[in-house]
Amino acid sequence: DELIASVDATLDGWRVALDSSLSQGNETVALEAAAAADNKKTYLWEDSDNYFKRLATFKPDTYFAKPLAISPLVCAAFGWENVGRDIIKCTHEQCKATLCIKFHP
Repeated sequence: DELIASVDATLDGWRVALDSSLSQGNETVALEAAAAADNKKTYLWEDSDNYFKRLATFKPDTYFAKPLAISPLVCAAFGWENVGRDIIKCTHEQCKATLCIKFHP
């Protein structure tokens, strides 16, 4: 129960950050994102089929020992997939950003 609460809190924090970055960023992008959200009535983390496909890309040998805020559960919930050792890629059609996550506790 504590782990679930912690993951939920982390997801809520990411949602707030995502919503505020859209409202503070490029106005056109924010308006397009809002229109798409209105039409689709869902977010990346609510699309369970695609969520589980993204989550399945995270393997212990390519993405291991990351903090909860960038855990596979959270990254997959926000549209990221693991494409290589410590490398994640955004699956959003307008983004496709790639990040290298080097974190060694």
